Amino acid sequence: MTSFWENVLFYTGNYEGNPVNAHKSVHYLKQTTAEHYERWMTLFNNVIDESFEGTNANKMKTHAKAIAQIMLSKM
Repeated sequence: MTSFWENVLFYTGNYEGNPVNAHKSVHYLKQTTAEHYERWMTLFNNVIDESFEGTNANKMKTHAKAIAQIMLSKM
């Protein structure tokens, strides 16, 4: 997960995983819903707001929202 977010923020190229497949494997074990993603976004944004500020903090929240929407649409 660290490599994923480093790549999102700094374009490191260190992430080689497939986030859609990772989320699908969880979804098959226990169906994820819009409520799950809404809760995750709340928790994620709270952690970002408590720990960081500035351009990269905003970028993480923006990317997280887009990723959550994509993941939900693919489940």
